[in-house]
Amino acid sequence: MRKPHRLLTQLIIIIVVIYIPVILLSIFSLTYSNNHLKDQITSSIKIKQDNSCEYLENLIKDTYIKSSLLLTHMDLIKLNSQTLDNNTYVSSINNLRDELIILNNNNEFIKYIRLYIPTSGIAINSNWNNISSLQYLNDAEFDEILSYSKQEERLVKKDNEFYLYIFPKKYQFQNIIELCLDLDSIKRYLESEFVIPESNYIFFTADSTQVVAQKIDSASYEIFETNKYHTLTDSFIEKNVSSDGNVYYLYGYHMVFLGSKLYTIIPSSTYFAPLNNSISFTSFTLAFLLISTSLLLLGIIRLIHKPLHALSDGFDVIKKGNFDIKLQKSKTIDFNYIYNSFNSMVEDMKFLIEENYQKKMLLQQAQLKQMQAQINPHFLYNSFYMLKQMIRRGNQEESEEVANQLGQYFRYITKFNSDTVTLKNEYEHALNYASIQALRFKSRIQVYSEPLPESYDNIIVPKLILQPLLENAYKHGLEAKIENGYIKISITTLDSYLVFTIEDNGDQLTKSDCAIIQSLLSSPLNEHDMGKTGALLNIAGRMKIFYQQDYLLQINLTPQGGALVTLKIPIESNEPTF
Repeated sequence: MRKPHRLLTQLIIIIVVIYIPVILLSIFSLTYSNNHLKDQITSSIKIKQDNSCEYLENLIKDTYIKSSLLLTHMDLIKLNSQTLDNNTYVSSINNLRDELIILNNNNEFIKYIRLYIPTSGIAINSNWNNISSLQYLNDAEFDEILSYSKQEERLVKKDNEFYLYIFPKKYQFQNIIELCLDLDSIKRYLESEFVIPESNYIFFTADSTQVVAQKIDSASYEIFETNKYHTLTDSFIEKNVSSDGNVYYLYGYHMVFLGSKLYTIIPSSTYFAPLNNSISFTSFTLAFLLISTSLLLLGIIRLIHKPLHALSDGFDVIKKGNFDIKLQKSKTIDFNYIYNSFNSMVEDMKFLIEENYQKKMLLQQAQLKQMQAQINPHFLYNSFYMLKQMIRRGNQEESEEVANQLGQYFRYITKFNSDTVTLKNEYEHALNYASIQALRFKSRIQVYSEPLPESYDNIIVPKLILQPLLENAYKHGLEAKIENGYIKISITTLDSYLVFTIEDNGDQLTKSDCAIIQSLLSSPLNEHDMGKTGALLNIAGRMKIFYQQDYLLQINLTPQGGALVTLKIPIESNEPTF
């Protein structure tokens, strides 16, 4: 009767010894983490603003670079030649206009792009919503545009718009490209990238004389005026205090390509306000947790002995080999979870054999998918290159045959609806692969095969057990063979097995290599081995799971030094055993 009281006393002591230091430590940690979190928030603001500014500048820079390539466009050279007939003239203008439209449509920050061609006295526009797509200009207008080349700033302000100009340097003709910034799109973009809606910004030229876009109030403008001549070599974010005592965070970014700066002024009061109340809130939470935990422990101590005793009895029953036990629901809700876990554990142990069977099935399927995924990229490239050469030489019939064979090959290896096939289909797939390779290596490697007896056509076998063996022969046995190479596919019966032998006359396999591979094939296979050692062990593992037999795949050396791979397929029954 006194044990529960001793347990209760110990729990109270634990609460006093642990919870009070925990509360004090939590208050200290909260104060520290609050300051650290402010630093992290400040850093995250800087990263987000950096990314936004880089995107804006890089997109405009990319369009600027691509637009400059038009100065060497063939149609522009034609228009400068002054010897065009009318059809060529119109066609060249349309082609250049289409190029401008494509560049314009790929940049949301560009309102329009205009190409000035002084030799023809025209300007071609990408956007004709408000202006004509083709304008005729006089020399004075061209001279005005050309005068902007003397301006040091890259951004040019004209009629409340900002432009970028691309002037020729070494070209004979003074063709000029004009990019007009879409200020409304830039404003929408900058405002959408704010950390909080109360943020303000000002986008201005590097010399601080021209404002490109802005959203700013008086307090933020005061901070801008104080820092606008700040020399920027990199982005920064720093704390500022306005004259009214409010704290702001000033973010600055120098857009080197555009020759401009972006300042974002972020009020700290609205962003960090939730953190200021977190200490008192957490302290209240910890106190409430202490009281509620103490009350909870008082209730649990009276109900803990009986459910624990029932659980202990259940384990004793399991030790005796009886798995039919099932614990009934406890009056204590907390113990229902433990009881349910106990009952689930018993059920899992009862069905262990069935689960093990399912794991073997899943392992076989995973190994097949692994084999299907190992499409040799060199085979794919070489096959399509061979097909290309046939088409180029005009070998239509042979090209169609290769195309059909490749289609059959990839259709077969990418079908995932079943991991078993008939032996006829598997052998046809292997011969189809050999036929494709024979066309490629017809002057170097010959393939000799025997027909599959019809009586074995419908034997069910694991998918992809023959073709990978041929691929191994090409890749590892005959790769260095310049001439007189061969692969022989033989089919025989031995006792209750149908035996396939794949023989090559390569010289890449040594006795020690063969012994190592055969040792691996003869060793107990596991999931880890079959995931890392290639086609032979993959096939051996799947054959073992499928037929529950060992040593169905073997490798030896021929007297001539080539590889001789033997695959045995049981023919006693068409059904696998597990």
